[in-house]
Amino acid sequence: FKDVDQVAQEKLIVLKHLGKEDIALANLDEPYVAAMQDKLKSKVFTISTKQDADLMAFDIDYAKDPTKVAYDPTVSGLRFKIRYQGSTVPVFIPGAVGVPTVYSAIFALACGLQLGMNLVDMITALQSYQGPNGRLRLLPGKQQTVIIDDTYNSAPAAVKEALQILHAMKTPGKRIAVLGVMAELGSFAKRSHVAIGRLIAQLEIDTLVTIGQEGDWIAEAAKENGFPLAGLVHYTDTAAAVAQVPSLLQPNDIVLVKGSQVAHLERVVKACLAEPDQADQLLVRQYGK
Repeated sequence: FKDVDQVAQEKLIVLKHLGKEDIALANLDEPYVAAMQDKLKSKVFTISTKQDADLMAFDIDYAKDPTKVAYDPTVSGLRFKIRYQGSTVPVFIPGAVGVPTVYSAIFALACGLQLGMNLVDMITALQSYQGPNGRLRLLPGKQQTVIIDDTYNSAPAAVKEALQILHAMKTPGKRIAVLGVMAELGSFAKRSHVAIGRLIAQLEIDTLVTIGQEGDWIAEAAKENGFPLAGLVHYTDTAAAVAQVPSLLQPNDIVLVKGSQVAHLERVVKACLAEPDQADQLLVRQYGK
């Protein structure tokens, strides 16, 4: 696809082909979806974390102590409230962090409601939820560190959310962001990576590790916007990062690792795991390794 606009329009074709008796679950926080909801032939059930909707999540709070979540995910996690048909219900998802997980949960709840399932029963079931590998999973790392493994894929909005989570985490150690390419952005590629660099300069992140040409765009933008030169580390490819990133880790550090599928940054996560022999169970794309 030429740009993000074309990707969005391609995905919206699914909604456009729904019939009058079908139901579209529409996220009002996504501008492309919000703009076309009134044009759909189908019934529409809306969700949001920012405005009134048929199903709204609010008062979102996730565990700021990453060590507890990574080493014993039953004791801490994601909490928020759901408002539906005038009623408010609390939600707790052990071991989970971040707003993206909230969206996954409320989409699932919205789907269940359309199928006649009980809201309280579904919320109770969420307490047994375990996130998919490579999707904002907190894992124990070498040197008593914590890894935020978000290596399944990458896009501008997702990177921003992941960086905000890293920024919010409390630790006496360093906050380290390891970032690779955000692929399939077409003509928006450079400006999107530059925007990430600008954001990083505004956050409480101590070390920025970038990989590849696109990573260089991120680093340059961060530096130009005031990020300390001493905190910048760049590698030409994933193999170099695999070899060197583990040596950067110190006790209590939190390490976010994120990049598109083509970057295979799960290999960096494996190199940093406290127990790398568990990679088959913990990480994405372990076939062929």
